[in-house]
Amino acid sequence: MTVTGVGVVFRPQPTIYLLLALGDEETRWVIEVAHERVIERVLEWIEDEVAAVRCGKDGSYRVGSPGGLVVAGFRHYEARSERTLAP
Repeated sequence: MTVTGVGVVFRPQPTIYLLLALGDEETRWVIEVAHERVIERVLEWIEDEVAAVRCGKDGSYRVGSPGGLVVAGFRHYEARSERTLAP
């Protein structure tokens, strides 16, 4: 099966939302920086370990994605309760 695109949602635990809402500016900044770093690390892992091409008999050879991944990021600051997070 060929997969040409995947949607991924990164969202913190509900308690982190409370810290964002009720914390001071420094607390919010630390959370934002940590969240961005987690996203970077997960995308690096996906590129290194998941995004691959299988070739050879029965897909026995695994080759890394030759051009890497194309990623678009969008930050949402509002709840979108009318939309589900997964397609």
